[in-house]
Amino acid sequence: MDVAGNLMHMLLALSGTLAVLFALAWIGRRVLSGVQPGSEAIRIVATRSIGSRERLVLVDVAGEKTLLGVTQQTITPLRQIDAELPEAETDGPGFKAALDSMMRGAG
Repeated sequence: MDVAGNLMHMLLALSGTLAVLFALAWIGRRVLSGVQPGSEAIRIVATRSIGSRERLVLVDVAGEKTLLGVTQQTITPLRQIDAELPEAETDGPGFKAALDSMMRGAG
């Protein structure tokens, strides 16, 4: 009976731990429900990698564009962009078209 008692104790402890985790996740969802992931107030316009962990990010916050320098430790506002930016130009046919043409040529 000692083994059965230990097993029962372990299962109760595990179920209690899982119940606490699910309760915390539920509470977290309720608290963070006001934050919308697809919010239109803040929008990432463009991003460019400039190193292994560094990048430039252009964000639009309520119509104002700001260029940010993002590293692993910090986010630094670099410049406020007032001018309207032109649409991004593509250099070629795009990845999907290039992959399709490669697949047709290999087959």
